[in-house]
Amino acid sequence: MLIVEHLGLGKILNRFYKPFQHVYMIFFLLISWVFFRSESIREAFDYLSIMFGFGSQSFKWDILSDYLNLGTISIFTIAILGSTRFFDKLSDILMGWTGSSRPFIRRGTVNILNIGTLAFIISVLAISTIFIEGETITSFIYFKF
Repeated sequence: MLIVEHLGLGKILNRFYKPFQHVYMIFFLLISWVFFRSESIREAFDYLSIMFGFGSQSFKWDILSDYLNLGTISIFTIAILGSTRFFDKLSDILMGWTGSSRPFIRRGTVNILNIGTLAFIISVLAISTIFIEGETITSFIYFKF
């Protein structure tokens, strides 16, 4: 993928809209993970064919409700917002509301925002660790090597 991008595809991709560039990167990243996770090339191509709907099994809609619950929707929402500049913009908006002429109020607001950001990041780390430790199997792909 890197070779193809260096041969000219990268220049073409730089002209596209930024969200499309992110979708392109995530798409090929997900495909490459299949090759790292599979034990053989045959298994990887079988998995890819099932991913894109060409496998022997049809899609089971009832299984979707097992995975797409309130917890995963919340995690996806936080992940999507965290991968954009949403929280930077929110911080700028909150700083605009505290446009006080007294510097100690502005300084206190900055400290509250910094502490809130740190608390949010630590809580996401703690919740992620709890979810990982609660699993009975290891989903980390590098443990196989």
